[in-house]
Amino acid sequence: MVRIRFPPAGSHVALDQDQAGAGRVSPDRLARLGEVLGADVESGRIPGAVILVMRHGKIAYFEAFGLENTRNRAAMPKDSIFRIYSMTKPVVSVAVMMLWETGRFDIDDPIAKYLPI
Repeated sequence: MVRIRFPPAGSHVALDQDQAGAGRVSPDRLARLGEVLGADVESGRIPGAVILVMRHGKIAYFEAFGLENTRNRAAMPKDSIFRIYSMTKPVVSVAVMMLWETGRFDIDDPIAKYLPI
C-alpha cells in the first residue's frame, strides 16, 4: 500500500536528504540519474524537473534541475508543483497488470466476460 501525505496548504516542509537511512540505494546510480536529467535540461529537451527518490521512508535523492519559468528564467525550486495531464491510461494499465499478476483474469479472456455488451 502506498500512502501519500500532503502538507497543509501554504506550509513548507523541509526534507533532509538521508542516504544512509535510505537502505541499499547506489549513490553512483542516483548520480547518473541526475546527470541524465541535467543533460536533458542542458540540451533544451525539457526546461526543468525535480527528482525525489525515497526508500523505506527515507530520502535517498532530492534534486531540482533547470528552470521553473522559462520566461523570467526562474530556477526550479525543490517544492515546485506540477500539473499532470492525461494520466488515465498509465494508471489503468498498471491496475490491469496488477490484476493479471494476481490471477484475477487471463489475457486471452474475451472482454465480454467482464463488461456487459
